[in-house]
Amino acid sequence: MSIGSRLKARREELKIDVAVAAKTVGMAPSTMYDLERGDQVSTTKLHLLCALYGLRPKFVETGKGPRLIGDDARKNSPLRIAEPVEQY
Repeated sequence: MSIGSRLKARREELKIDVAVAAKTVGMAPSTMYDLERGDQVSTTKLHLLCALYGLRPKFVETGKGPRLIGDDARKNSPLRIAEPVEQY
């Protein structure tokens, strides 16, 4: 899979329209189509697309490692996020 195909698969999974995604990150829909089709191999907006889709940039670029932000080994880690403290 390519960068564009990984982005397209996630966009479709989230049911986000190409025009909406493109506008959200500040690119032309035609550029988004070019990227997803493979006519363009990358973009300076890649980090914004990854954030929008909840994807890890390294996964999008290489196809390796955890796919989603938060999709890692934290559940098996002894480190935990603190619970909110109740206000009295």
